[in-house]
Amino acid sequence: MRKVLLLGALLWAVGGAWAETPHHLWSAMEQAFNAQSWTETAELGTRFLESYPDDPQAGPACFLRGMALLRSGYPEQALGSFQKASRLVSSGPLKQRLPFWEGYAAYQAGQYSTAVAAWERQIKLAPDSELTAQAWFYLGLARQKLGESSAVQAWTKFLDQPRASQLKPQALIRLGDFLVKQQPEKAQKAWERLIRDYPHSALAPDAALRLAPLLASKNPDQESSLLEQVWKNHPSRASELLPVLIDIEQRQNQWSRAAHFVRAYLEGELPASVRQKAWSDLAWLQTQLHEDSALSWSKAAQGPDEELAARAELSWALAKEASGQKATAAQESYQWALDHSRAPTETLLWNSVRLWREQERWEHAQSALKLLLRRYPNSSQVPTYLLEDAKLAQQLGNSSQVLKICQQLGTNYAPTPEAHEALYLMGMVYLNRGEPLRAEGYFYTLMERLGNGQTSQNANPEQKDLYWRALLARGMAFLDGGKNDLAQASLKRLINESPEGPWTGAAWSALGAVLFREARYEEASEAYAQAVAHLKLPGQLPDQEKAAWYQAQSLSTGQLWVKAVPAYASFVKTYPESSHRQEALFLEGLCLVRQGKPQQALAVWTPQLTRRSRSLPADWWEEAAAADLQLGHTTQAWQRLEQMADVYHNTPEVVAALLNRWAQTAQSLGKAEEAAKAYS
Repeated sequence: MRKVLLLGALLWAVGGAWAETPHHLWSAMEQAFNAQSWTETAELGTRFLESYPDDPQAGPACFLRGMALLRSGYPEQALGSFQKASRLVSSGPLKQRLPFWEGYAAYQAGQYSTAVAAWERQIKLAPDSELTAQAWFYLGLARQKLGESSAVQAWTKFLDQPRASQLKPQALIRLGDFLVKQQPEKAQKAWERLIRDYPHSALAPDAALRLAPLLASKNPDQESSLLEQVWKNHPSRASELLPVLIDIEQRQNQWSRAAHFVRAYLEGELPASVRQKAWSDLAWLQTQLHEDSALSWSKAAQGPDEELAARAELSWALAKEASGQKATAAQESYQWALDHSRAPTETLLWNSVRLWREQERWEHAQSALKLLLRRYPNSSQVPTYLLEDAKLAQQLGNSSQVLKICQQLGTNYAPTPEAHEALYLMGMVYLNRGEPLRAEGYFYTLMERLGNGQTSQNANPEQKDLYWRALLARGMAFLDGGKNDLAQASLKRLINESPEGPWTGAAWSALGAVLFREARYEEASEAYAQAVAHLKLPGQLPDQEKAAWYQAQSLSTGQLWVKAVPAYASFVKTYPESSHRQEALFLEGLCLVRQGKPQQALAVWTPQLTRRSRSLPADWWEEAAAADLQLGHTTQAWQRLEQMADVYHNTPEVVAALLNRWAQTAQSLGKAEEAAKAYS
């Protein structure tokens, strides 16, 4: 039994010795290395070196151990292993590779000087090898870490090598980064070379983005073309490249190209806030291109940035307004504001108020304004909003509400222009209520607060306009209150202080009314003529027509027949669509008759009478027949009366009354026979 045990022990000892032979360990280490079992490789390498330090394979084992440690993330231990391998290997291919890996491990360990020395040895030892080409690249990295400008020479030398092309995009990008501050032109060339020679490199977009600011001021067209080509080659980098492209085109006012790139940008996956901004940019560009931007603004109004969304909604409303859809713009803006209580909607709501007002939708405008006042009670624009509220109440016929709001303005916002305007509105309320002298008090107070005209030269245009309106309204109040002398004084004051102002025409017209009331008809006519001359703006044309009518009326009422005729003739010619045109023709002829010119009167009337229309009063035929009678045209006179009877055959009482009056006229002309015939 003892012999068996001794034999077993001997066999075990022999077997163990056989398992630890250099060949066996080397084979196991190679297999582990090829299987990328780095920890096992390193352990086997350690055992090999401990067991067979003088074996010819000790150097290669040390190298494999270093590679395994390097790839396991232990660069310092790897560096030690490579350095030991360099001492153990005296020649051969491995000797020519070891300095490279020594340098690489040193670099990874942060020992940059050691790395530089190792790579410089590699370059001297095997100048034409693949690893030496790479060594030039990594030498540049190490020198860069050490702050040495010789990094440029290393990368330049590397770029001249025919080998290691996979690292050249990295060399070019780093070379540009190193040079850009001191030598931007050389940096530009490095990045341009990367894009040109390696267009599909993953670093080409980075080079393009670095080039953009360099080319921006020099050659924006080249910058745009280059970036566009890189974008096409690297669509996955669109989110970085397209914003730069968009900016370039916008800086050159190339709105169409910029819009094209924004649309492409929107096709990608974007964060909600970025997408919202892109829609806003597209809408703005479409506005510059005079395209319909409403849809894009609508998209921008749906994003998470509520401030931007509110601005977009406002722009959407303006776009709709430009296309004639004011009601839609006003309603949707108001609804958007209702649905976004936390968004800054002040400007949006105010725009909605304006749009409703322009369409004379007073109740809708008032609803939007009430919401605006509720949300922004402390806004600096509250006086403006309150004044608008008063004006809307005025349009809706709620004079009590107008007075209430105006009193609030006067109490809480006394120094403001809106408070002054409120005084004017209150005066107009009482003037329209038939309380002119009460209204005058408000206009007088307003004039005093505005400096009573003494500061009008230095006042802003709004203050001047309000002062002149108050002066005019005060004159109107005196006129309606029967204070003709005070009315004249107020109106003449306005005319003297603002002879060519916007309210001068209205003042002249009111002065004409005062003079007419005093039976100073010729002076009234002259005042109305001045009104006609001053009422020239498109919005003043109805008032101009009215003044021209009263000018002629003043002359005929004052029996100034000679002057009245051309006044009526001018009125007919100037205002052919006027509702007074027919009456003006009749009165023009009547004034000619009063001058003893019946023939000329008939020339004015006859073209109208031949139409035989009931739209002509029966007086036309009566006066025309009387004119014929004056001229001795008895037959023609009776024909006119028969025409009149035919036109008014359904109203015999009108015919009878007219014949009775005509008989009296014939009798006064000494035509007794004709008078008797008419009476019969």
